[in-house]
Amino acid sequence: MSQTIKASEFHHALAKRVLGNANPMETDIFCLMLLMHGCQILSSEKVVVSNGVRGFAPITTRHASEVASSLFSEAPLRNPSYWYEKWNGDWSAYAVLEDIPDELMTPLNRVKVMLEADDCVERLVDEDWDLISSISHQ
Repeated sequence: MSQTIKASEFHHALAKRVLGNANPMETDIFCLMLLMHGCQILSSEKVVVSNGVRGFAPITTRHASEVASSLFSEAPLRNPSYWYEKWNGDWSAYAVLEDIPDELMTPLNRVKVMLEADDCVERLVDEDWDLISSISHQ
């Protein structure tokens, strides 16, 4: 039996299923944002997306920040600007996308596996950066 989800709610719902049941570590949030911003997400046949899409292009960093903030109920973590500022500031995310540090390979792979284990996801596919191929060759 397939489930139906609105395309506009896909990323938020996926993040809540994958990381929302625990207090996710900041590293997990960063990895989630990297993967959602850097990869296509091909949806599985077990999900029917409201407009018939079979996959999702990478989302913007602002959208990824909204997804991250949706996992929290307390300030400042529930504020998308908190995550957006971390992305562009402390995390230097674009430098990470260009050259993934060794210490991020394991958590990045762990979050990738968690995303791909979700019934709504068939697999993640590299887009502009080689995230999937980089962590697959570690």
